[in-house]
Amino acid sequence: MGTLVLGDSESMAALYVFPDTNLLMHFRRIDELDWTALSGATDIVVVLAPAVVKELGKHKDQHPSRKLRQRARNLNSWLRELRTRQDRHLKNGVTLEVATKEPTAFLMGDLDPAVNDDRIIANSTRSRARIPRQGGRGFHAKVGTDSTGWWAPSDLRG
Repeated sequence: MGTLVLGDSESMAALYVFPDTNLLMHFRRIDELDWTALSGATDIVVVLAPAVVKELGKHKDQHPSRKLRQRARNLNSWLRELRTRQDRHLKNGVTLEVATKEPTAFLMGDLDPAVNDDRIIANSTRSRARIPRQGGRGFHAKVGTDSTGWWAPSDLRG
């Protein structure tokens, strides 16, 4: 099994990862992943977009699979507990951030607000605009999804 390297840790201020709902529903929980080994970065911020949180809420009640409804319920409970804590560190060097505002920049480019993946991309773009460059190093973001091939299932499945 090869190592999945997502970025060059030497040039990164931090790596921002925006997982989609499929990543949360079908792979190991985000606090169980070895983000440092997967990315090569030592400072990682996992950002949940509002579209992902809403879709998880929908899945807990409406997903056709009983197993995945339960998975969504468990994830929702875990996220609710995390959101009440001051410290949102998942593990050493990895922090969780839950975006609370939907981006409004959908009309720029080819993003469609009806497509959840486009909404996640818009969130990463919005984050890029609000996070200052640190030490001349740029903003690095990855959108984590099972549908693009960026994630290797053998690295993430439990």
